Amino acid sequence: MRRELAADPEAGSYATEIVLCPAWGEITRKARDLLQPGCAAVMDTETTDLFGRTVEIAVIDAATGKKLMDTLVDPGDAEISDGARWVHGITDEMVADARPFEKILPRLRKVAKGRTICVYSAEYDRTVVLKDVERAGKSRCTWSPGTTGTA
Repeated sequence: MRRELAADPEAGSYATEIVLCPAWGEITRKARDLLQPGCAAVMDTETTDLFGRTVEIAVIDAATGKKLMDTLVDPGDAEISDGARWVHGITDEMVADARPFEKILPRLRKVAKGRTICVYSAEYDRTVVLKDVERAGKSRCTWSPGTTGTA
């Protein structure tokens, strides 16, 4: 790689300043793998309040953008706070006839199985989803940071 850099007409003059990182190739390969259909999914949740109950969950394939899941969720006896409603625009009336979390969980598990789950605010969404799983009395998910999700 160093010879190729030195021989390149554009990069050659900077070749001695460029630090090669052996791990970079592995990181790049892993990133490319995530862009294969079915390997990764992007998930987002909306909640009743900060770290509240889920009122919407959406999952798309990271490579294709195909919608795998997008549903409103009945948060049970938890009301949507004014602040949360201001952020996502979802009202209590909108979720009144939605299915509860325990009913959407099988679909979430199916679309997450074997995929790396990518989330903008991973710790937040992970905490919310796992608390909803626990509240629903369902078996604990194996969703830990940096791993493939099984919701």
